[in-house]
Amino acid sequence: MSTIKKCFDTVEWGLKGISGLLLVAFTVLTLVQVIARYVFQAPLSWSEQAARYLFVWMIMLYMPVIMRDGGNLGFDLVVKHLPEKVRNGLWLLCEVLICGFAGLYCLYSVQLCERFAGKIMIGLNIKAPWVYASQIAGAGILCLFTLEMIVNHLLRLHRGEEGAE
Repeated sequence: MSTIKKCFDTVEWGLKGISGLLLVAFTVLTLVQVIARYVFQAPLSWSEQAARYLFVWMIMLYMPVIMRDGGNLGFDLVVKHLPEKVRNGLWLLCEVLICGFAGLYCLYSVQLCERFAGKIMIGLNIKAPWVYASQIAGAGILCLFTLEMIVNHLLRLHRGEEGAE
């Protein structure tokens, strides 16, 4: 199991690095656009669209990292006061639902890419699937990371460890 964890850790590290680079590119591009527009009165026609797509890719690639690190939002005020078995069951149910949603999101994103396969994003002159592929990547990795979380959760429950969530 440690080999799989190391693989997922490596993927997570790579996603953090790529997302960081995308954040830097997004920030620099936005700064260049502001300077071009307000200092030189010569706005770049393509920069807003490029910044938007960089931002979408950054968010979609970082979404699985947030889930794996347990940084997703949760209202656990009531859950904390439930018996541990119920609490563990709810956490597991939540992980299964997220995994199912991620799987469906990935499948529908593939269909979206197929539907827009011939379309061109005019501002940047790139094919639309390059933009929509971010959803496939993010949802697919989220599904894998959540499957890892479910397996780890079940193993902790099987071993009878406290606080399996």
